[in-house]
Amino acid sequence: MPALQQPDKTANDQLKLLKAQTFEESLNFSDCLDDVLGKNKPKWRRRHLSKFEAEFLENEFLKDPIWKVPKKKWLSAKLGMSRAKIYKWHYDRRRRAAELQAENTS
Repeated sequence: MPALQQPDKTANDQLKLLKAQTFEESLNFSDCLDDVLGKNKPKWRRRHLSKFEAEFLENEFLKDPIWKVPKKKWLSAKLGMSRAKIYKWHYDRRRRAAELQAENTS
């Protein structure tokens, strides 16, 4: 019958230290406050359009600048993007086109 192995002494020492600490001692109020205020949250980063997505949307806009809901739904499904993102891109593109046209006429 094999003899039982003795646990690592450093692991036992660490365990004793952890048990010795009370909850209040291990609790750092500023860390908890940062968690509540959301300071420790990872930053959300916006996903930019890929070159293919941008070119595809631009080509569709140049073919027909007026997009109805069915076209936006189709583009959303085709590119795997949300309808809101397609709507926003189209809205921004129409505004940019209007600004360019206003600059050229004045």
